[in-house]
Amino acid sequence: MSQKKTVNGFDKLVESLVSEFLKVPSFKLLQDTEDGKKMFNMIMFRVSDISSYRDLICNQFIPVVNKTIVLARQDVRASRYKEFLNEKEIAFEETLHDVIRLAYVGLFHKLEAFMEDLLKVPEYLFFDLLNKDVSVDKWVNDKYGFKFKDWRRFYITNRVNWICNCVKHYDGFPLKVPKPAGFEFHSENKRLVLTRENFRKDCDELLKFYPLFIQTVIVLCMTKMIFDTFQSSNGLGVMIPDEQAHLGKMDNLARKFMQSLESLDKNNYSH
Repeated sequence: MSQKKTVNGFDKLVESLVSEFLKVPSFKLLQDTEDGKKMFNMIMFRVSDISSYRDLICNQFIPVVNKTIVLARQDVRASRYKEFLNEKEIAFEETLHDVIRLAYVGLFHKLEAFMEDLLKVPEYLFFDLLNKDVSVDKWVNDKYGFKFKDWRRFYITNRVNWICNCVKHYDGFPLKVPKPAGFEFHSENKRLVLTRENFRKDCDELLKFYPLFIQTVIVLCMTKMIFDTFQSSNGLGVMIPDEQAHLGKMDNLARKFMQSLESLDKNNYSH
């Protein structure tokens, strides 16, 4: 009887990313360039980093902490001094809550690193083709009101950022305002209590968010590149109908990707 072949998790990540990126016009051409390969390697590292971190926390750290809690409770019950101890007043579970809260700090730092690398995409792929007088970030913000680095724009990035800030600056108490949806009525006198399922879900949502956000950034860069090319080619700032039609297609595609990001955030996250 033949053994069932184990699925390679990294292969699944790569294949999933490639499948998504092929939706970007001319992405295959970009991928074949040296800079394109650097960008793809950077993206793969950041995506696999989240996947590995999720598995480390959920499958390694948390089970060990749970086992430690069980042993600590057993030690208290078997202690010769147990008559002086009130087991119900000992917050055994707080150790687990601490581990998960701190895991969110690490998760947000990974999200920050991802965003920093993402801002290098214009350099990797379009350095010689873009008008340097106006950065891609500023052009996109002026034209679409879309900031690449805006934690509060999407629920999942806002949630991870908010939890991290509460842990770092408020000792785990939900005191930072404004509060994301789902935390408005959490008691401010109690530290945040988050579960392994919460953490796994948030990592999985980031893994859905990353590829689509990267696609959006690439398409916005391409839209600016086309805009810059047409503007410089005629020197008048006036486009002929064919140019307008081509730019219009890219503009519509950029808006479609941005709308997909909004839909992903609203439709795939339950709080």
